[in-house]
Amino acid sequence: MTAKAQLRQMMILQRLALSEQEHAIQSIATCQRIKNHRAWLGAHSILFYMPIKREVSIEPLMQEAWNAGKDVFVPRCLPDSRELKIVKLISLDQLITGTWGIREPLETLPGVDPYILDLILVPGVAFDRKGGRLGYGGGYYDRFLAKCHPNAIRLAPHFRLQLLPELDQCRHDQLMHLLVNDTCEIEIKSCP
Repeated sequence: MTAKAQLRQMMILQRLALSEQEHAIQSIATCQRIKNHRAWLGAHSILFYMPIKREVSIEPLMQEAWNAGKDVFVPRCLPDSRELKIVKLISLDQLITGTWGIREPLETLPGVDPYILDLILVPGVAFDRKGGRLGYGGGYYDRFLAKCHPNAIRLAPHFRLQLLPELDQCRHDQLMHLLVNDTCEIEIKSCP
């Protein structure tokens, strides 16, 4: 097992070990920080992830977005091409359990051009203060983010335990612009 794979496994286990109460408290506080940030306030088209393996629960933000008249988008995994297809949602009823047990949009819903997104909530296993991200190892988000508008803000909701001093990054790894947890917001200098 590579060092990166070992770190990924260790970080997922730490996140899974959060108590239900701590997971809920930190998720709620993180969402509150996100919805008060100028990146959220100025956004119209927002990509959400559907949490797995006890990631920060951001579903309440989806309802907040709809209530504020924002467009809500969710990815669908395309395993054959190892890419993400972006779909606009008008209701959580449009989700089904898809690839790897992740809730995804119905297959009948049309995809949209990711270039229209102005805020992208990016899941991950770990992050660093330079905007580095350790994902799940499939490269889906790195390939996807490379196709998005350069001014689309990449925001990484995370738990405090996921913030590390430094992560090894490869040339193809895409950096985050903004890291948000329940106690802080870290804006990376390269933020558009």
